[in-house]
Amino acid sequence: MQEQIRTYNKIISPAANGDVSLTLLRLDSLIKFKNPLVNSKYQKTKKKYIVRFSSYTEKSKATCNNSVINDLCTFYHDYWKIKLLNTPANCDSILYNKLSHYLVNKKLTKLNFEELSSTIQDDSELTKVIKSEGFYCKFMLINGIQDLLIWDKQSQAEYSVDLPETKIDVNVIFIESYVSRGVSDYATFGYSQIGGWASNKDSSLFCNKGTYKLKSEKFQNSYLKHEAIHFVDLKNYPNLESADLEYRAKLIELIYCTDKTIFKRIDEFIIGASNENRENAHAFANYHLICQLSKKIFRKEFEADITKWKSLTSEDLNKTSLELFQISSEMLKANPNLNRIIENVYNFN
Repeated sequence: MQEQIRTYNKIISPAANGDVSLTLLRLDSLIKFKNPLVNSKYQKTKKKYIVRFSSYTEKSKATCNNSVINDLCTFYHDYWKIKLLNTPANCDSILYNKLSHYLVNKKLTKLNFEELSSTIQDDSELTKVIKSEGFYCKFMLINGIQDLLIWDKQSQAEYSVDLPETKIDVNVIFIESYVSRGVSDYATFGYSQIGGWASNKDSSLFCNKGTYKLKSEKFQNSYLKHEAIHFVDLKNYPNLESADLEYRAKLIELIYCTDKTIFKRIDEFIIGASNENRENAHAFANYHLICQLSKKIFRKEFEADITKWKSLTSEDLNKTSLELFQISSEMLKANPNLNRIIENVYNFN
């Protein structure tokens, strides 16, 4: 059953990285699973993908009681549906053109169409509109796709976080109630979604509270330590690209994970690995992290067999991950303006 679950995860994983086309191909290649529980989930998921991305028969649903927010979410849903299938090339421009017309026609902006068209892609006017409706928002570029998160309730708490080279106090803003969970959630029907992000502008970490048990190791490592090192790196190394930021943050997780979580996390990195597109930050970081650990531990390019990893101790993986993290830190301290480090780590192995 575990192997069938792993296969199911492999099928959905490309969509989580912005490639629904590949997930659709994988869905077509498998008729059913032997295990009835896995198969039931698979068939339901397969039907959802067909309705949303193949037959286009999915009916729009209101995300909240606010008509403006609902309309904005619909614009992004329509855009994601096209963008996730990699066509057409100008769909970003189409999205912003529709948004500009909407804001002007609804008199939601003081700018005229020409003024708005020249500035709308920085999302500042859209942010004003969303905030004026009583909501919070975050615009991002994820895997080359324009992303939008909207929520209407949040709380905050202070945490002290230990990292290999420092200890920092951070303010965590917990997102309590989402209206739009973003493109990853949309592309995977909730299988994958943003857990959080670091914001130097707000001097805070943001957390998707519903995805974590706050006393769990997953929260401590995959959220707090992961996002805290982003916070440090964004300040100290402002030119570092997203894939390289993710690479260091994922190493941080493995430095501190115990037997409870480390092999599951390694397996998630293996399943979600891809070297095809550097803009696909998480997948690219996953691939090179596993490659570098594989070379150090197994003396091979990429060990995909999770049973081989499970023959190791968590302490072995903690130690090797720390070594790789320290190598990346040495490079960055020597040149804080570097924008890429991942590929150069191989020269030190």
